[in-house]
Amino acid sequence: FWQLEPWLPGVANFNADPSDARLRNAMTVLAQWHEAAARFEPRESEATWFKSFAAANSPTVADRLDRIERFRDHDVAKLRQLLQQSTHLPPWGAEFSELVDLSRRILDLFQLSAERVAEDLLSYRDLRLRLHPCLRDVWRTAKCGGCPNAKRSWPG
Repeated sequence: FWQLEPWLPGVANFNADPSDARLRNAMTVLAQWHEAAARFEPRESEATWFKSFAAANSPTVADRLDRIERFRDHDVAKLRQLLQQSTHLPPWGAEFSELVDLSRRILDLFQLSAERVAEDLLSYRDLRLRLHPCLRDVWRTAKCGGCPNAKRSWPG
């Protein structure tokens, strides 16, 4: 479950007009937000989606382990099967075989590394950490710049 909040109007344009001062201001605001989130005491009705814990297992570690298992056990075989099919759709043309080769290589690399990554994550699965809400994917929003659906994530 994700709680989505509306952003302020505007466009993320840091890449179009970067400066040390803007970056410093943005990082200061981001740090202040995370510090405030760590101290925030939610009402009981809000606690399931916006609560800090003195010590708890990381939900992200469990999520990543589930994703690796699901992709390894179900999705890889399905994708490989789809990659064996051919298409003559006009948008792909000659580049289709290059895309298929690249896709196969990505799946090969996933299969080579998935077990090691899962083992690394397993070593953290039972580790209890201080948890508090955080913002994710701030950089992606900021780098999108002129994307029509981009939301403002930088001050100023």
